Amino acid sequence: MRAFYPFRIAAAALWTMPKTARAQLYVAEGVIPGFVGKYDATTGVAISPSFITGLNFPVGVAVLGNSLFVTNLLSHTVDEYDATTGAAINASFITVGLSHPDGLAVLGNTLFVVNNSGNTVGEYDATTGVAISPSFITGLNVPVGLAVLGNTLFVTNSGSGTVGEYDAITGAAINASFITGLIGGQEIATNPLVPFASSFAKLEITAGPPSSFQLNESFTLGMNSNGINPVTENVTLRLGTFSVTIPAGSFRQNPNGRFAFQGSINGVSLQVQIVPLGNNMFTFKAEGARADLSGLTNPDTVGLTISVNTGSTSVTAEFS
Repeated sequence: MRAFYPFRIAAAALWTMPKTARAQLYVAEGVIPGFVGKYDATTGVAISPSFITGLNFPVGVAVLGNSLFVTNLLSHTVDEYDATTGAAINASFITVGLSHPDGLAVLGNTLFVVNNSGNTVGEYDATTGVAISPSFITGLNVPVGLAVLGNTLFVTNSGSGTVGEYDAITGAAINASFITGLIGGQEIATNPLVPFASSFAKLEITAGPPSSFQLNESFTLGMNSNGINPVTENVTLRLGTFSVTIPAGSFRQNPNGRFAFQGSINGVSLQVQIVPLGNNMFTFKAEGARADLSGLTNPDTVGLTISVNTGSTSVTAEFS
């Protein structure tokens, strides 16, 4: 378990509400009894230094809508509070499968929880608190911090001084030693995602066997994007419940400027091409075989994430 001292601030986890919701900063102070403070994220002025009190060594916080989630390291719970008023919604929101819960992260309607002593990351429904997979990621070494970027989940291992990289949909390891040589890695954060300005997709499915798909998508990067370079960045494709991440270093750039990848990932054969058209516009073409598309419905969602650039669009697949 992470070292702590009950008479001082042992951990401070910082999260913000979206700027459109008048950004606020929540600070968990790991003392006994512990508390969470609320601050103006623009000025740093205290709104309520003791916004939530009576906690048991709180270390992790995360916000989803108007819900504020807090981990209590010593009572092995995740609590849910009203992010506006601080009122308790459910002071024992999650208890199943927790062992010194630490860092938190949110992806869509999923809440990820670090189990510091259990050396795992658990996956839970962020609306109900019901366990989806209490041992979503295993084999960690005193994990502490979590961060989500697209469909990638990063976990710090304070025991080994590493950061692991995992698929946030399946829990599969992408690179368990993504960063090494740290001196007791603790909390972690990522840049916010930059949504596409626009995207459109056409999807064709062949039942097989083997099943295959062909996707043609066009997208325009968002105004705040600093561009893409698939050669050095992860590329994640989502077709309904199916997700695949092509790791950084897998794409090659041809002399004509096009990016191409051909290979097999988790048993799925892929051919992918990304073509720059100018003015931050691109086409994305992907062909795949032996992908599990059994969860696909019509219409469904196609999602694409390249580094911090991301977008999704509804598509009605054509089956043959």
